[in-house]
Amino acid sequence: NVTRDQMAGAIRCSHERGMHILAHLGAVTAEDAAEIGLDEIEHLSGCATAWKESSVQEVDAFCGTLALNPVVTCPTLVVWDRIGRVTEPAFLNDKRLTWVHPSFLEAWRYYPWRFDAPDKRLQLQRGVIEVKRCLGEMWKRDMPIICGTDTPFPYLVPGFSLHDELGLMVDAGLSPVGALRSATHDAASVLRVGEELGRIEPGKIADLVAVRGNPLDDIFDIQNIVQVVHNGNLIQKNTIRRQAQRTHNEAIDDPVGNEILGYVSRMRRAREEGE
Repeated sequence: NVTRDQMAGAIRCSHERGMHILAHLGAVTAEDAAEIGLDEIEHLSGCATAWKESSVQEVDAFCGTLALNPVVTCPTLVVWDRIGRVTEPAFLNDKRLTWVHPSFLEAWRYYPWRFDAPDKRLQLQRGVIEVKRCLGEMWKRDMPIICGTDTPFPYLVPGFSLHDELGLMVDAGLSPVGALRSATHDAASVLRVGEELGRIEPGKIADLVAVRGNPLDDIFDIQNIVQVVHNGNLIQKNTIRRQAQRTHNEAIDDPVGNEILGYVSRMRRAREEGE
């Protein structure tokens, strides 16, 4: 919730040092942020037109304004989809939850949105539909879009949540190859590691995944993983499971994880004291 002048100062200082700057916008609109040189917007924050039932003309005008000052969009559709539907049994019974740290499984059970009025969740569900419609229009205009998920928010299973996001992006209007590029080549370029990652070609680091089927025909075939190569090394599934189990026996100790666990704990305590 910085002011426009504060954001302009941050952008100027970052660019003077050759740094990429992104924001989860609050007080500053997406149009203003793009105009003053922000490189990337998370979650389509600050994009009021994208989140409401806007007319075709309003969406067209919004996309046209952003196109004048190209800014990368990382929509994270999946986090809003999950939070808006956080009470659905399908997520509670997802077999992939075995890959989630027990501390997060516990926190997700008490995530505040589960206890809010249904209208709040329904409003977010409607918002996701509108955001997907806007994202499709942005894609038609060749505006830069990259894939992200906001893990470990509720029911975003590490790794799998990326597959879920790709599916939502295609549902929003991106082509399967466009969605895959947003998670590989385009994301690597934005992160300034495109010389090393993001393409299958000589000289690049060998990070590869082999799947059964063809994700260009059905994006969900990306989930049918047969083999993974990371940094040129063949990864065995049992090795990953053993590593996950060791991690699950350790306490969470990273900034994002601690922030989410702390937030849920504070809100849970406030709700219990209120009762």
